[in-house]
Amino acid sequence: LNSSRFASMLADRFDAVLIAVLIWRCVLMLYQAFSPYVVHSYDTSGAQSTLLPGLVRWDSLYFVTIAANDYQHDQNHAFFPGLAGYLKMAQQFTSDVSLAGLALNIASQAVVVMILPRVLAKLGVSRSTAKLATITYLLNPAVPFFNALYTESLYSALSTVTIYAWLCQQRLATAMLVCIASLVRSNGFLLIGFLLHDGVVALLQWDALDTIYIVGLGLLSSLSSVWIHFTNYSKYCYRDVAPLWCNNTPPMLYNYIQQHYWNVGFLKYYTLNQAPNIALALPVLAASGCLLKRIAMTYPIATRNLALPWLSATCTSQAKGWVVLGYYHLVLTLIAALMMNVQVATRFICSSSPLLHWYFATILENGSAGQQRLWLSYVVAFHVIGSTLFAAFLPWT
Repeated sequence: LNSSRFASMLADRFDAVLIAVLIWRCVLMLYQAFSPYVVHSYDTSGAQSTLLPGLVRWDSLYFVTIAANDYQHDQNHAFFPGLAGYLKMAQQFTSDVSLAGLALNIASQAVVVMILPRVLAKLGVSRSTAKLATITYLLNPAVPFFNALYTESLYSALSTVTIYAWLCQQRLATAMLVCIASLVRSNGFLLIGFLLHDGVVALLQWDALDTIYIVGLGLLSSLSSVWIHFTNYSKYCYRDVAPLWCNNTPPMLYNYIQQHYWNVGFLKYYTLNQAPNIALALPVLAASGCLLKRIAMTYPIATRNLALPWLSATCTSQAKGWVVLGYYHLVLTLIAALMMNVQVATRFICSSSPLLHWYFATILENGSAGQQRLWLSYVVAFHVIGSTLFAAFLPWT
């Protein structure tokens, strides 16, 4: 099957392809959820008694513990309260955390499927490519984590809706969504960058009222992050013997936990022992580099001038959208590649930026047959291997 025939098939039989993708996702979810019943798990010491045990592994256990007992240990503070708060509320309807998590994941991914094409339409992407982007989102390589009781699905919905609100110039909604997203994941605060760009534009245009308004929205966006870090400081740093991190500048428990327990820091993960994990992250990092290059080549002037109209009279709203999103994606990529445990890059970027799903859609639509086969092999391998290892309590991305 050559690339043009493959693209034509996707366009002509989109509904059938979508149904096939949904069936694949259901099969994969059931395999991941129930495999612990037939496959021995490496470590069951912290396993929860749930109907779908394969969905409650690794970080999921922290969220379940926080929902049941609040933050009793400093290490738990690496996991923000948004998902745990949902689980606590869901206990009124079901005592099974796996079912509560599954319901949230389905709803969140449905939101992305509805909003993602609208985001891309605002950027001038064709309807056929936007529809394919929903397919590549549903088939993204981090699907095992989108199935599990993790923040990936919820955060992908929040980040996508936030970006759509910003593209629609709904600044108040954008600020409120950034505030909510920051309750779910620490990188939610990065979404404030969209308002920051608007603020710089207003400042350069000497629009005092607009600048003051955007500053106020920035403060609103920051409320949840400030609340989380201030609560942590108040809980631990007013003791007779305060932890050492209280003397740091800034005194943030989250940063200390990441460094102390997970060795997060600039290039700290690049050791010979971590070569397999680095290899797992290379595909998504390479794809990010390719899509950023494409944006820079399509909008060279706007890219050089940071999409600021004051510096570039030819910067259209469409160019601004692409370039600002591109810089946002660049920040995500640099953080994942240089600061984090790099194997997390796949799920980190897949849940944070719509550009990756657009780029994979262009491969399905216009890529060579070799590129299409490579993408399909990549996602299927990550789906099957990832679901198997994750459910068995074995390390994966």
